[in-house]
Amino acid sequence: MTGGSILPLMTIALITLCSACTEPSPAESVMGIAVVTESGDSVTGAVVSAASVPPQTSTRAPMEFVLPGRLGDLIELRLSCPDDYEAPPQKLSFRLRSDKALGGAHRSRPAVHELICNPLRMSVVLAVRARDAGGVSMPGVRVVVNGEPAGETSEAGILHQEFVLDRHQRVTVELVTAEEGGSGEGVYGRVRPRNPTRQYRPEGDQVLVFAQEFDIPAPERRRPRPRTRRIPYQLR
Repeated sequence: MTGGSILPLMTIALITLCSACTEPSPAESVMGIAVVTESGDSVTGAVVSAASVPPQTSTRAPMEFVLPGRLGDLIELRLSCPDDYEAPPQKLSFRLRSDKALGGAHRSRPAVHELICNPLRMSVVLAVRARDAGGVSMPGVRVVVNGEPAGETSEAGILHQEFVLDRHQRVTVELVTAEEGGSGEGVYGRVRPRNPTRQYRPEGDQVLVFAQEFDIPAPERRRPRPRTRRIPYQLR
């Protein structure tokens, strides 16, 4: 073989070798996927899938996906939440990473990525405490939630009530001390503030605390009317 024919072959070999050096090597990345709520509770029954692997249904344990591709490839996941759940906007794309630790050994557990499914309904516990400025409990204060009666405070001035509401629903709580249009002279008609109201916007299962301290003005003392002094005079 002449020198003129060897040079082109060497050039082709070098180009091929350099291409192999710069091109990422094929990989199979093991990715862990867990479906949870924003509060961290496991969600069962959600379906997670990717383009190149069969879908899996979530359980309480993380799922493992073996994703073929090259290191650095972007993998798009698809999430279908179970009934009565919704998926908020979230990251669903991940890059393939090696499942080998330093030294070349495979990790015993793959890295786990969390996907979010939130329940459409939420459980809210309302805790009300009513007392006066001296710390004395106020029983019998009516509690109204979103316009509906929820009960009255106990002898200890406390009410605990649980509600199941739509997610993101606002909650308005009113402590009724005087009826609208009434004279305001009932048991708590003179306390201040009158009919205090608070609004809440829970984002999930939550305890709402309404601790209210009332001022009870001292009753006004009526001044006695000045007695008319009669001055005797002589009749003629």
